[in-house]
Amino acid sequence: LQKDMLTAQRIQQNILPKNLDTIKNLKFGTLYKPFSSVGGDFYDVEEIKPGVVRAFIADATGHGVQAALITMAIKSEYESVKDHLNSPAKILKFLNENFSNKYKSLNIYFTAFIIDIDTVCGKITFASAGHIPQLLISSLGIEILSQRGNIIGMIPDAEYEEIEKEFNSGRLYLFTDGIEEEFNPEQEQFGEERIITILEKLQNEPIQKTLDILYFEMKQFIGNMRIRDDITLIGIDYKN
Repeated sequence: LQKDMLTAQRIQQNILPKNLDTIKNLKFGTLYKPFSSVGGDFYDVEEIKPGVVRAFIADATGHGVQAALITMAIKSEYESVKDHLNSPAKILKFLNENFSNKYKSLNIYFTAFIIDIDTVCGKITFASAGHIPQLLISSLGIEILSQRGNIIGMIPDAEYEEIEKEFNSGRLYLFTDGIEEEFNPEQEQFGEERIITILEKLQNEPIQKTLDILYFEMKQFIGNMRIRDDITLIGIDYKN
């Protein structure tokens, strides 16, 4: 069983994107810490056309092997459409219809967030399916990227909307809810405000270092408490 779990762990690690340093104009940092050997978080980053990068992050219900199997289904369905639909909202609609129908008997549910970063036109376009708000830090300050949308798999005919914003320089932080929802011995939640405060102070640090420090600060905050969920962080630095 242990050998099988190690194999599953290697497979899950290998489906995550590699060589992000080859994407021009953007610098990436990533941190992926599953709750156990395998987890229910999944992310993907790809340059879908010159100067346009699409980032996708998803958080499946549950933990362990069950959630990890869901991530494989998410990857399969997402891969089939990510290069063919030019809209984050349309991709979420496609995923929702497929999981609501094709996987109906399995009761598969997950939150997701998709963002297109267009360095040619200087804009971002994003859509959310029940995912927690993400962060944009720029010279204008901190913006919470939040857009309502149904969790994937719950309502077959759900519609999704997308938001477009100017983006000429700054940092994007994408994450699942694991890091927010960790608790210290006094049952205080680490929470969004602490995340924002920490990241705001680290704007001049390399993007990967900001994620490492954020994770370290969370570990210090919870002390001897056990981490309760999968944790995934993606940092994207854009300097025009």
